[in-house]
Formats: sequence, C-alpha cells, structure tokens
Amino acid sequence: MNISNSRKLISIFPKQRKVNRPEKQLSQKKNCAQSFKSRVKSIDIYGKKINLSYKGDDSFKTLPGAFSSLIVIFILLAYFAFRSYVLLSKSNPYLSKPTFLRHLLSEGEFKAMDYGFDIAFGINQELDPSIGHYQVNQVRYYYIDKYDANGNQIRIKDRIPLEVQRCGQEHFNYENQREILMYNIDDYQCIVRKNISLEGNFYSSKFSYIEIKLQKCQNSLNSKIVCKNQSQIDDFFEREKFNVALVNSIIDFNDYDQTKKSFIDDSIFWDIESDKYKKSNMYIQKQEANLQDDFLQLGQFEAFSFSQVSNIREYDDQYSALEGTLIALYLRFDYRYDVYN
Repeated sequence: MNISNSRKLISIFPKQRKVNRPEKQLSQKKNCAQSFKSRVKSIDIYGKKINLSYKGDDSFKTLPGAFSSLIVIFILLAYFAFRSYVLLSKSNPYLSKPTFLRHLLSEGEFKAMDYGFDIAFGINQELDPSIGHYQVNQVRYYYIDKYDANGNQIRIKDRIPLEVQRCGQEHFNYENQREILMYNIDDYQCIVRKNISLEGNFYSSKFSYIEIKLQKCQNSLNSKIVCKNQSQIDDFFEREKFNVALVNSIIDFNDYDQTKKSFIDDSIFWDIESDKYKKSNMYIQKQEANLQDDFLQLGQFEAFSFSQVSNIREYDDQYSALEGTLIALYLRFDYRYDVYN
C-alpha cells in the first residue's frame, strides 16, 4: 500500500480521540449538579409559566369552544341547583338500618309501655263470666339461694295477676281518640297498670314476660259463678274471634318534624276453636334511632329509643279440658334490635 492510499484510509476512518479519565469524571459531576439544581428549582411555587401569545392574546378561542364551555357551565349550574334543592327540601335522606343482637342475660328490664307500646284485646262482644274470662299475669322466673336434692339451684316461677278493664278512652295509650272509637278498641280489654316489665329469656337468671289468656268458664269451689253447660260455651266461642290491637311504631324519614310515628296495628286475630289451644309469642323490640338532620353538621345528632313489634310466632297445642285455655298470647323481650340512622 502506497502512502497516498494510507492517507485516504486515515481520512475516511479517523482515529478516535481518547478521553482522559479526569475529564469523564468531571462531566459526570457536572450532570449530577445540574440534575440536583433542576430538582431544587422544581420546588419553586412562585415560578411563572412562559406562555406564547396568538395575535396579542394569551389563548386561542373559537366558537365551538365557546359553545362547549357554555354547555359545561350549564351542566354544573344545573347540578348545583338540583343538589341545593335536595339539601333544602331534604327530599333524599341517607338511610341505614343495621340489625344487632342484645345480650339478654345482662340487658336488664325493658318497660315497653314507657317507650310507646300498649295492647288491647278481646272478642267482639262482652264476655259473660258464665262462659269464659280473660286472665293476664306478669310471669317471673328467678333463682333463690337454695338447692334441691341433686344440688341444682332452685328456680321459682311467680305469677302476678294484672288488673284489666274495659279500655274506654282512658286506658289505651294512644293519642288519636277518634281512631280508638273507629276500631271499637274502647270495647276491648286493657291492662290498667302500665309499668309491666320484660326481661331476659328462658335461660337467663331472670326471665319476665306477660301472658294474656282467654279461658272457658270452669266450675270451682272457690268461685260463686255457675258456668253454662259445655255445649253452650263451645257454641258461643265457635262464632267468635279473639282480636288484638297494639300501638306499634315506625320511623318516617320523610317527616323531619315528627320522625317517629305511632299507629294502631290491628292485623292480629285468631278464629276461636273450642277444641284447640292456640298460642303466640309476640316479641317486642327496643329500637334505637340516631338522626342528623341539621343543615350544618358538626357531629351533633338526636338519639332516642322506641318500641316496635315485627316478630310474632304462632303455634297450636292440644286443648286441655283441665286448664280450659283457648288462646294464650305471650309478650316477650326481643333480643334483636335495629338502629335507624
């Protein structure tokens, strides 16, 4: 290869310049410094954007863009007006009603009539004592400090008779007297003493409930009443119904002035059959409500409790001529309860 050819090759493929190591390290340090400097500058909250202008304006505006903006503004205003109407009229309340269980072994007494409950009962006409009668008792189970031969603690069952009278307009705890007359509740029987108590269940150390019974007349040495013959008694009851009217309650979230409303629940009745013993357990709930109805909410709320009946269990038993009971209704404490929010 001659000298001219070698020069041509050198011009085509020049030798790479060898970078010194100190220069490379200096370049890396410079890049790191610039990166750190840019990160620090990005924190500047007072920095200003550089905007380009179009014909002296800061933005480029068009008619389609203006129409689109008007539509968006109209939608936002309409949504704001709708939500304001909902807020001021309270037409769409947020509701929740979780259900919980009470520990009846330690719950204590529940005086249902102090929370708005009351009950009236009876047949459609006056009951002749020579045919039958009503019997209402407060029944209590409790243990005493005595033990039987097997070492088991003795459990006592007490029956305390409760006075019942014709309801009229003073013994049924309901404000609307017109409804009482309309449903003929004034002719039913009512419990005079309103401080009855419900407590626990059968397995609790204390168990208390109310029993309401309809019984046939039975001749007894302890009674001066002479009963009619059995066929007359059976014929009378076969044509009758045993009616129950109770004061029940609901929560009306659309009424902010009177949220809890009471009403007469007359949906419970039994066709009397002279050869059947019909029983029913009526479970009374102690409900709770927490209301937050103020426009400006700072954690305040209104809390109250009320009674409600929604669980009734019916069953039939074999009629016993020795006892003579046709209908038995037991008022018990419901271990379930709801919290209205």
